[in-house]
Amino acid sequence: MDAGSLGRSVTKSGLVIAALGFLLTRGTITLAVGDDPVQFLFAGLLPLVMGLLLAAFGVALAVGSFQARFVRTTAIWTLIGSGTMGVLVVSTVAGTSGMTMAAIEPGPLFSNFLIGGGVGGAIVGVYAGQNRRNRDELRHQANRLATLNRILRDQVLNAVTVIKGHVDVIEGQERAGSGGSVSIIAAQADSIEDSIEEVGTLTRTTAEDADLRAVELGPALAAAESRVASQYPEVTLDVSAPGGHHVCANQRLDHVFAHLLDNAARYNDAADPRVEVRVEERSQSVVVTIRDNGPGLPAEERATLESGDITEFDDPRSGFGLNVVRLLVESFGGVIHAAVDGTGTTIEVELARGHHGIANAESDLGAVRSYGVSRANLAWAVGAAVVAGAFMGLVMQAMAGIVPVIGALYGVRDPLVGWITHQFHSVVFGMIFASLVTWAAPWGRTLRGRLTVALAFAGFLWAFAAGVVMPFWLQLLGLPASLPNLTGAALVGHLVWGGTLGLVYHAIAAWQEG
Repeated sequence: MDAGSLGRSVTKSGLVIAALGFLLTRGTITLAVGDDPVQFLFAGLLPLVMGLLLAAFGVALAVGSFQARFVRTTAIWTLIGSGTMGVLVVSTVAGTSGMTMAAIEPGPLFSNFLIGGGVGGAIVGVYAGQNRRNRDELRHQANRLATLNRILRDQVLNAVTVIKGHVDVIEGQERAGSGGSVSIIAAQADSIEDSIEEVGTLTRTTAEDADLRAVELGPALAAAESRVASQYPEVTLDVSAPGGHHVCANQRLDHVFAHLLDNAARYNDAADPRVEVRVEERSQSVVVTIRDNGPGLPAEERATLESGDITEFDDPRSGFGLNVVRLLVESFGGVIHAAVDGTGTTIEVELARGHHGIANAESDLGAVRSYGVSRANLAWAVGAAVVAGAFMGLVMQAMAGIVPVIGALYGVRDPLVGWITHQFHSVVFGMIFASLVTWAAPWGRTLRGRLTVALAFAGFLWAFAAGVVMPFWLQLLGLPASLPNLTGAALVGHLVWGGTLGLVYHAIAAWQEG
C-alpha cells in the first residue's frame, strides 16, 4: 500500500496484526477450561483477552489515521516477536531431554507463547515506529530551516539590493517624468513582504499555528493561473477547476500551485508548451494533477518534492520553489508525487477535504500520513461499541440465550468467554463503523447520517456475519447450526446494537466537538 495515498481508508499492514491476533486466539482456550479456575485464568482467559486486544489493535491501525510506514513497522515487529517466540519454544523443546515435538503441537500452550511474543513485538514496533517518525521530523525540520535561510538570503537580500540600486536614480527619473524605478521599488517591496509571510508560514509546526481550515480550491488555482499566465504568455495553460471543492489548507494555498505552474512553464522548451491542471475529488481527499509537455523534472528535484531532501541548497537555482511547495503541502497535512515519462512531467498534490469551514484532517506535520479515522473518533467508536455491545448482549440473552454460543467460535461455549468475545466483535465492528461515517462525510457528521450508517451496517452484519459466516464457522467446528441462520431475535439484537452505537457515538462526538 502506497504510503502517500490519502484516498485509502485501510492500511493492509494493520490487517496483518489483526489476523495474527484473531487466528492465534483460536488455540488459546480450547484445552484450558476445566475445574481449576487458576488454570482457566492464566492458561485460557488471559491469553484470549491478550489475543483479542492484539486483533483489535490491528484493526485500529488499519482504519485509523496512522502513518502507513508506522503501521508497517509495527506489523513487522509483531511478526518478528511472534515468530521469535515460536522458534524459541521449538528449540527449547527440541533440546530438552524427555520432551517430544508433540508437546508443541498447535494448542493453547503454543498459541499462548505466540500471542505473548506478538504482543511484545507490537510494543517494540510502536516504539520503533515512533523513533523513526522522530528522526524523520528532525530531518524535515533541518530541511525547513535550510529553505528559510534561502528565502532570507536569496529572496529578501536580493530584493533589498535591487531597491538600493534604484534609490540613487529615483529623483532623476521623477524629474524626467518616468516612474520606472518607483514601480520597481514597489514591486520589490511587495516581494519582501510576500517572502516574510512565507517565512512565517513555514516556521509554523502545528495545525493550530498553521491556521488550517477549509479553503476553496477554485480561487487558489485561478490566482496561480493568472500570475503565471502574465509571466509566460507563450505557454498554454489549461486549468479545469470546478467550483465547490474545499481542502484543508490556509491562505498560502495559491502559492503551492503558483510555484508548480511557474516551474512547469519556465523550463518548458517544447515547440508548443502546454500545462494542464485537473482536479479529482476522492472520498477523503482532493487531488490536483499538473501535467506539462516539457523535458521532465530532474531526479534531484523530484526527490525534493517527494522526500523533502534538499541538495545544494546554497544554489538558489536548485529547486527553491519546489522546497517551498513541499513544506507548504506538508504543513497542510498533504502529500505530493512526481512522475516523468516521455511526454513530460506529472505532479499530483493530494490534500484532505474540508467541510463547512472545518478542516477534515489532523495535521501530522513533517511526515506523510494516511487519512483514516482520527484517533479521537476511534476512541469514541470504542466507547460507543462497548455500550452498544452490552445492550445487544442483554437483549439477545433475554430473547434467545445465545451469547455463550459466541464463545464457541473460539472453541469454548462458556458465558464469560461468550461475553468477552461478543464485546470484542462489537469493538471491532464499531471501529469499522467509524471508518464508514468518516468516509461518508460530510453527511456522516450528522445524527441522521450516523444513525443511518449504523443501522444499515447492523443489518449487513445480521444478514452476512451472523446469518452466514457464524453458522458456517460453527459447522466447521462440528457444532450444529443451520445455514443461513436469519432469526428474528438476531435481527432485533443487531438493530439494537446499531441504534445504540449511532446514538452514543453521536452524543460523544457532539459533547467533544461542542
